[in-house]
Amino acid sequence: WLCSREGMDEVEQVEPAPQPQAQAPVPAAAQQVFVARAPQLPEVFGDGDFERWLRKFAICARANRWDDDEKLLRLPLLLKDRAFAVYERHAAIDDYENLVDAIKGSFAPDTEEARRLARRQLQDRRLQPGEDLEVYLRALERLVDRSSPGLPAELRSRQLVDHFVDCRLSLAAV
Repeated sequence: WLCSREGMDEVEQVEPAPQPQAQAPVPAAAQQVFVARAPQLPEVFGDGDFERWLRKFAICARANRWDDDEKLLRLPLLLKDRAFAVYERHAAIDDYENLVDAIKGSFAPDTEEARRLARRQLQDRRLQPGEDLEVYLRALERLVDRSSPGLPAELRSRQLVDHFVDCRLSLAAV
């Protein structure tokens, strides 16, 4: 199995190449070859909620039966921008769990840099065309939690409502 962006399809039946004339005939049932399509990869990660992305990577790794050595080789192939820069600072780490911990530390919501980034993302976050409102609300919740960890529930709810209403007003103006 290998991951692909095409998603997982049913097993596809593929006809093998024709047999050379000199060989004994192969029964028709033995001539069919089955090829399995690979599970879908998580999107390439550049910035944001690394732990959420990492959960998707872990699902792909389990589906492919990757051990930690294989995950260590494949992880950087799915990183870009800031995430790849963070990886490069820690590329000498040759243990998957230690590497992931080091990268997580750079994206942890308890750093001031991560909180500033989340506040900026929260200000810029808009409902995407065709996006489900539940998905949009969950994205707002994650950004509020990352931008203001430990915020009292009442203030958290107020902040969510304000951003949700701002988005609805901006959509109405379009």
